[in-house]
Amino acid sequence: MFFFFVYFLLLLMVCLVARNKGKSVLLHFFVNTVGAVVVVLVLGSIFGGNGLLFSVLPLISLIVLSFAEKTKQAEVRQSSTEDLRKCQFCAELVRKEAIKCKHCGSTLTAENA
Repeated sequence: MFFFFVYFLLLLMVCLVARNKGKSVLLHFFVNTVGAVVVVLVLGSIFGGNGLLFSVLPLISLIVLSFAEKTKQAEVRQSSTEDLRKCQFCAELVRKEAIKCKHCGSTLTAENA
């Protein structure tokens, strides 16, 4: 029972890190859930049943995600609203320094701020 608790704790950590990095939380949850079952079935038949095998895949995912770069959407989401303004034409958030809206392609001027 303790190993399932460790597994779910690691799985929760993987999902939180994936969200903060701008990655797909559902994809990481699905891969780690299905992958853990496969790992237990394959490695469990080779090395004998051990609940600790459940924790192998989420631990590897956590290590890989910690070195992954943030996506641009995550960076924009985490930047302060002081650095952003709304485009007058499409109402999407763009950086204050932007000359052209990356969403609609409209030319931005000082009046659009």
